[in-house]
Amino acid sequence: MASNRLLQLFRLPPAEALAKVRAHLQKKWSAREVRRRDRHTPSYTADLPKGMIARYFQVPDMDVLAVSSNILRRITDLYLNHHFDVLGSGWVSVHHGMRCNGLEGQRYQSPSDGPSREVNDANREVSKSIRTALSQQYVPIDWHIDFKSGYRWRADTWYQDIPYGHQPGVDIKVPWELARMHHLTALAQAYALAANGHEGFQRPEIYLAEARNQILDFIAGNPTRFGVNWRCTMDVAIRAANWLVAYDLFRAAGAEFDEMFEGHFKSALLDHGRHIMANLEWDPRHRGNHYLANVVGLLFIAAYVPSDEQSDGWLTFACQELSQEVQYQFHEDGSNFEASSAYHRLSTEMALYGTALAQAVVAERRQPFGNTHFLRLADAARFCADTMKPSGRALQIGDNDSGRFLKLAPSFRLFSTAEAKSAYSNLSDYHALSDDAAYPHENHLDYRHLLGAACGFFGDGLLDDPLVSANSASDLEREIMIGLTVEQPPNASPTRAGQMESTAQLPALPTGRCLTNIEIRVPGSSLRSGLRLIAYKDFGLFIIRSERLYLAVRCGPIGLNGRGAHAHNDQLAVELTLDGEDWISDPGSYLYTAAPAQRDSYRSVKAHFAPQLDGREPGNLNLGMFYLGDEAKARCDAFTQDGFLGHHYGFGTATYRQVRLTENAIHVTDVLADGSEAGLPLRVLNGRQETVRALQPALVFSPGYGIRMSNGLPA
Repeated sequence: MASNRLLQLFRLPPAEALAKVRAHLQKKWSAREVRRRDRHTPSYTADLPKGMIARYFQVPDMDVLAVSSNILRRITDLYLNHHFDVLGSGWVSVHHGMRCNGLEGQRYQSPSDGPSREVNDANREVSKSIRTALSQQYVPIDWHIDFKSGYRWRADTWYQDIPYGHQPGVDIKVPWELARMHHLTALAQAYALAANGHEGFQRPEIYLAEARNQILDFIAGNPTRFGVNWRCTMDVAIRAANWLVAYDLFRAAGAEFDEMFEGHFKSALLDHGRHIMANLEWDPRHRGNHYLANVVGLLFIAAYVPSDEQSDGWLTFACQELSQEVQYQFHEDGSNFEASSAYHRLSTEMALYGTALAQAVVAERRQPFGNTHFLRLADAARFCADTMKPSGRALQIGDNDSGRFLKLAPSFRLFSTAEAKSAYSNLSDYHALSDDAAYPHENHLDYRHLLGAACGFFGDGLLDDPLVSANSASDLEREIMIGLTVEQPPNASPTRAGQMESTAQLPALPTGRCLTNIEIRVPGSSLRSGLRLIAYKDFGLFIIRSERLYLAVRCGPIGLNGRGAHAHNDQLAVELTLDGEDWISDPGSYLYTAAPAQRDSYRSVKAHFAPQLDGREPGNLNLGMFYLGDEAKARCDAFTQDGFLGHHYGFGTATYRQVRLTENAIHVTDVLADGSEAGLPLRVLNGRQETVRALQPALVFSPGYGIRMSNGLPA
């Protein structure tokens, strides 16, 4: 990893490289003093903010909340027993001394000394004091374990000394994801339904006690700046936001927290805010969703904690940075600049909720955002709608780590455990629940939650498309956002930057060596009925929609100002959905640092229905796990009602792909423009089964981070 960082440093202009080295050395030097101090004195803050935590979120109408009561009851029963399903782990009980199944053939046994003895010496007494506030029957969660591989990070390690990507099969994202504590908002919703007499739920005080205990357990077991869960500032910020929203929803439903909890909670929020400010993930060129999360998480803390000079400064800074980052990280057409549809969703969610909360906080002072901010957000939400396929699953362009900011209305499908094990190969060794037990499985490619939030903020006119109606949005998240929104923003309608009309004919291909010559024949006709073209040129996504057809072509920049951190070698790749069924789909991402070879296989051109040439990669994959070479420099040449034409230079010579559309067929031709005029016989594919067998990438489909289907495309 160090060699990759050096390689990237040498690729920068000398002045920028020198500035990076200087900033790194300054950060390391200042950290030495903080590390030394933390080893000898408690790192927990001694401050106890005076005043009440603010109120913003409201519990939605009980009829709307009750629609998901069956799933909500089942997942909260699992949460009450400390069963969590995180990044493909399956529902497992997370506790000290647990035995894990392993990941990718690697299994670790990392003993735990118990939560009270693991904290570093300087923080031990404060930690024990916090634990006295826990309920006697509460069983602590092991917050420091990767409960897929079994590897465990020491709780007494200073946060900057925490290693990751250092052992095969070890995934630091697992404890990070659990420690974001998305599940607390589900406990708050269950409390509201139980308090209103809905059948099947536990007594309301059980949900309140569990949320209270888990937060205190985390604070006691994760002293400020110690352990794996302080390593990434993004996760610190998302955790604080989820704590606050869950706490707010509990109170909105009539819950009351005790004074001891309130004191520890407010102090912990200050620690989170100060940590974020001291560890902002900012970079002059390559900052992205991590920095946006820092800003929005800080905004949430500043909005909720009692007002003083410090929190007011945080709020001013966060509002200013949020406004700037929306303009910096989202293109003029609303698409995100990281070249990933999943990270677009995450960043849009953060920006949308951050904007709504900021408006609620400063409503009586001044409007913190200009019209261009709202227009950019409306277009960002529209991008999410346009990338939802008729199959109900979103396009997977670039990386997908299933990242979310809040999980107020997650989408679940109910299986039996046996059915889930049969459907998903990552559960092949799963035994935590009996085969006949109910098994809720989250659908990470369902973006209706975000469309609901956007409709709540902008109004249902956001989705006035006959092919993507407001019925595609989550009613629950729409209602939650309506309760948060002070007033609908001005000029709320999207600019429709991605939509276009064209009657031009598709240009002919240049002469050269034919690499692909395929015709996909479709049963019936009328593929072009209701045809619409949608072009996100800044992102590099071109979509043809009709009443039967959804066809997407990826062709554009690799993102993050040329770093390509979350981009794949998918230039000129095609995805195809017909009559609501996926025929060709990007297989996803699967894993990051836990399995570098797997990561590269899912980033590879071979993982996509894209032009192929002698096994060569159009972009260099050897620059580092979160870097991609920009050799392809893909460009769209024409996008018309007849189809698409584009090219890239990833194979040295310009490689062209033409996609032509007729009433009953799709014709795909790839040409290496070397002037050779080497033809290739037409290959005809009839129907879905033959197309999937011939063109769907051989990699197992991964619909979310750490998750893989047992075979083929999802049904």
